[in-house]
Amino acid sequence: MSKLSALALGLLLLPFLGACADPSEAARLAQALDPATPIKEGLALCRTLTDPTQLGQCGVQVLDRKEDLGEGDCVALGQGVWLDECRFNVAERLATQGEVAVAAEICDRIRFSRPCNFHLVREQARLSVDEPPAVAEARIAKFSEVSIAPDAARLFWGERFRSTQLL
Repeated sequence: MSKLSALALGLLLLPFLGACADPSEAARLAQALDPATPIKEGLALCRTLTDPTQLGQCGVQVLDRKEDLGEGDCVALGQGVWLDECRFNVAERLATQGEVAVAAEICDRIRFSRPCNFHLVREQARLSVDEPPAVAEARIAKFSEVSIAPDAARLFWGERFRSTQLL
């Protein structure tokens, strides 16, 4: 093969070679996401990843393993979309523990505030399916002060109705 042919072949393959992840980076990612890896060590491994999206997703997934995940833990992800994604996860957890008002406050402070609040509203609607309407009404009252979700009651009752149809 001539030098020119080899150079042309190399130039053709270059994009494909660049698309392959560094095996050591892939190994670090796998180790970071391994449930046996301590969270602090997992976050440190995530920080070694070169792709910002992989780094952020890795950090969120590692922190999500933390049983007592709190908003303060999310600071480890720095500022930006991954911090907000982590806070979204915190809000979901708090809501499942009955801390809906606190969860809604967290949702109001992130860039995904409306989807976050509506996710909480929909989950409360699903949880209320077997409850009498008066009890279910108390669930939606928790969202009355959520500025970002003024139509929370409409969404709640619509989702509750849809959930009862699936039973």
